[in-house]
Amino acid sequence: MFPSGTSFTPIPNPLLGPLLTSIEDINELKCILRCLWHIHKKKGPARIVSLTELTTDPVLSSLLAPNEIQSAMEAATRKGIFAKGLLASTRQPEPLFALNTAKDRQSLEKTLSKEAPFEPIIGNDSLLDTPGLPQKNIFFLYETNIGMISPLVAEDLMEAEKQYPWQWIQEAFKISVGLNKRNWRYISSILDRWSKEGKNGGKPRRHSKEDDRKRFIKEYNTRRGQIPSQQ
Repeated sequence: MFPSGTSFTPIPNPLLGPLLTSIEDINELKCILRCLWHIHKKKGPARIVSLTELTTDPVLSSLLAPNEIQSAMEAATRKGIFAKGLLASTRQPEPLFALNTAKDRQSLEKTLSKEAPFEPIIGNDSLLDTPGLPQKNIFFLYETNIGMISPLVAEDLMEAEKQYPWQWIQEAFKISVGLNKRNWRYISSILDRWSKEGKNGGKPRRHSKEDDRKRFIKEYNTRRGQIPSQQ
C-alpha cells in the first residue's frame, strides 16, 4: 500500500500504449522509467539526464551493470523515446538524454557546446512516424495524439479507416495536431470535407442517394438513439 501523500511521475501517453508493445527487454523498461523519474525531478527548462547519473543511480545500479544501462538507453533512444547528445567538454564525451519532444530537444541542443557532436534524433515530438511501430493503424494515431478511445469513438474510427485512404487519415491527424485541435470531431470534419469537395484540387467524390440515405440514418441514430421509420 502506498503511503498518504505519495508523489507521482508523469509518463507520456504513447509510452503506455503503442510504444509499450515495442519494448521487449525488461532492463530497457526499467531504465526508461527511472530516467523519466530523473527528468521529472529536474528544475528549470533544461530537463536533461546524463549517463553518469543513471549508472550511479542507487536503484538502477543495484539491478544493472553500467554497460547494461547504457545499452538499454541506446535502445530507448533508437525507438525515439529519448533524444541523445554528447557533451564534449568532459575528458570523455558524456552522453546526455532528454525526452524526445521539440521543447526538450531544443534545450538539449542549447546545453551542448558548438564543438560537441550531436547524434541524430530519431522520431518526432508527436511520434507519428516512430520506426518499428504499426503505422497504418488509426487507433495508434488516436491514442498517441488525442487520448483514450471511448467505445463510440472506436466505432467512428473503424468506419473512417474503411472509408478514407490511409494517407488522408494520417494527414488529417497531423493537421489537427499542428493546429492544436486534438479532437476527433475536427479530424472527421477534415476527412468529410476532402471527401465531398476533393483534396489538393481533385474532383469531389460523387455520392449516390443510397449513400446519403445511409448517412442520414446513421446521424439520426447517433443524435436520437433510434432509427426513423423507413416507410
